[in-house]
Amino acid sequence: MSKDRKNGTTEEAGFLNDVAGMGNDAVSTDERAVPYLRILQPLSPQVDKGENEYVEGAEPGMFLNTVTNRIYGKEINLIPIYFKSLWLEWKTERGGLVGRHEPGTIIVDKTDFTEWTYDNPSTGMKNTIQDTFMFFVLDADHISDGPMIFSMTSSGIKHAKNWNTSILLSKLPDTGNDAPYFGFVWNVKVSKYKKDQHTYYQIGGKSSNIEQVRMITKTEYIEHVRPTYDDIAKIEARIDLTQIQDTGTNSITGPDTGGESF
Repeated sequence: MSKDRKNGTTEEAGFLNDVAGMGNDAVSTDERAVPYLRILQPLSPQVDKGENEYVEGAEPGMFLNTVTNRIYGKEINLIPIYFKSLWLEWKTERGGLVGRHEPGTIIVDKTDFTEWTYDNPSTGMKNTIQDTFMFFVLDADHISDGPMIFSMTSSGIKHAKNWNTSILLSKLPDTGNDAPYFGFVWNVKVSKYKKDQHTYYQIGGKSSNIEQVRMITKTEYIEHVRPTYDDIAKIEARIDLTQIQDTGTNSITGPDTGGESF
């Protein structure tokens, strides 16, 4: 007898086939959570067996879906559907999200590559503006899991820019025309970095560890990619920006030792 711990035995589930999907249509796109695709770090609660958020099998450097807790391993095949850049305004030391701004719409003191000081005229406080890149992605190997947000900040920005460049240079093989943003599957790998005595994980190393794998299939386009693209505005409205992962080393001082794939 085949058995799935979460879904019951095959025999037990069989009686539900006649009502498969019943009731699901009452839950609209607006009423579902949008997961982040997160790179687990040494201090992430999902890798600590003593934490309530612990996920069995999770290790630093693995990708994780923050809603389903699916672990994707240390590399993943992604279909980028859409890209969005934001300036997020935080209280100092990421003490709380104050708001969001379209890039270039406020005056900031660019003392750093991706984080800047902002004198908020409404509050009189000096807050931090963090340049944030967000990719709306599908996992090509678990495409039915739906869209996820893969966000990059700090040292992750350079790898995000490299990926965007590669995407925009992609051509359709039959005509040589520019491919749509979502036209290809990309393999993304994680590298390990060290800074002082600290270890952290990020995509890319000396290179960005992002490689084009294949063009999407017609079935993927019709059933998953295009519907997700058409729903981007609704998906973006549901994103919880407080859950953005800081993909850099802003709390760690000292030079990087570089990244290595593993």
